[in-house]
Amino acid sequence: MDSSFGWLLVAAVVGGALALFHVVQNSDRMRRSFDPSARPQVAEMYEGLRTSALRQSAAGLGLSPPKDALAAYAAVVDWGMGKGFATLTATLTGDLAVYISDGGGIFGETNEAAVREAALEFVRRTGDAIAAMAVTTTFNLPPQGRTHFYLLTNRGVFAAEVADDLLKAGEVQLSSAWTASQAALDVLQTPRR
Repeated sequence: MDSSFGWLLVAAVVGGALALFHVVQNSDRMRRSFDPSARPQVAEMYEGLRTSALRQSAAGLGLSPPKDALAAYAAVVDWGMGKGFATLTATLTGDLAVYISDGGGIFGETNEAAVREAALEFVRRTGDAIAAMAVTTTFNLPPQGRTHFYLLTNRGVFAAEVADDLLKAGEVQLSSAWTASQAALDVLQTPRR
């Protein structure tokens, strides 16, 4: 067999394998884009940051909540954005961040007063709605048209799932927390000098 024919054969096999790989990858993406019930894929970085936010401890933040009373130290909200998700996290230390399921995000500077105030307000407003929440140990992303709130406390993580339309219309107890989360998002998106 001629050496140029051998290389041509190797190139054809490798090219065919790459084309097949590309078709398989794109068929999953296409199925997801046409199937509204298919869950969007999320970036590994997003999953890691979100999980860390939901599992952080008060001690890990350098906080010492009282032992004799319920005390919140962080709040998290997840909502759908078309073909993905956004997660806003805030702590009593003034940390504020938004993570996007495609791997993007914005981290606020805790030394900026507006960032700290927005973080504290979101935690406070979410805490005000604790009566609408229940203790949870599962942290699933919300289904289409729903939003998940989480309140991290010294007595566990409290959670609630709310219909987006009721939330945005101000018809549920967590509407105030939603408003605070969107104000915090505005602060994160405001250019700094």
